Amino acid sequence: SQSRYAAWKDSTRLMSNNNAILNWLESGNFHANKSFHLSSSSVYKDFNAPQKENCKVLEKNKKLELEKFLTELASKKESIHINLRISNVYGMDISYGFIGALFNSIKYGSEVSIFQNLNITRDYIHVHDVIYAIRMLLEVDTDLECINISTGIGTTISQVLEIFARKGYNFEKRKEIDSNLLIKQVSILDCKKLSELINWQPKSLAGVLNELLPMK
Repeated sequence: SQSRYAAWKDSTRLMSNNNAILNWLESGNFHANKSFHLSSSSVYKDFNAPQKENCKVLEKNKKLELEKFLTELASKKESIHINLRISNVYGMDISYGFIGALFNSIKYGSEVSIFQNLNITRDYIHVHDVIYAIRMLLEVDTDLECINISTGIGTTISQVLEIFARKGYNFEKRKEIDSNLLIKQVSILDCKKLSELINWQPKSLAGVLNELLPMK
């Protein structure tokens, strides 16, 4: 069997080089028994409770548009396609995102930007758990078009900073920034469907950081 993965941010990659990738995907030269799109929790609207796969999504969201395109493409080719909606990924070598910015500040002494609203809440998942989930889903038969990959645990900015502080990292070199109306206050994903398909026991943010961070 053949499996394919896509991790694009939006559909612009499909249109580059005179639609070269788009033409290849739509041609008879491309086929996969199962394909995965590494999508994002950003497709969901702001909501206080953990969001299930059938919760309301944002209109005109680039990730969502790409999800729909790849789902329709797979349907035409009569293959299985699953959009994996992944929460905030972090890891020692991942430089993007809030956790990544904190790691960079530790490594390079760089200034870190922190929202003034320390109650902004995110669901953080370690990259190793994401890789495990994808590997396990390769072996699973399901008709689900979307699956959340997350811990289901919300952590505020304040709580994240407390975890680092316990290891001696207080980030004196910081820049406080305003959170505008486009910034979600809460983003937590419900991972019940995933746990029904595979053995899903992701590590908590505090547990992983306690392993990764040396005492300062």
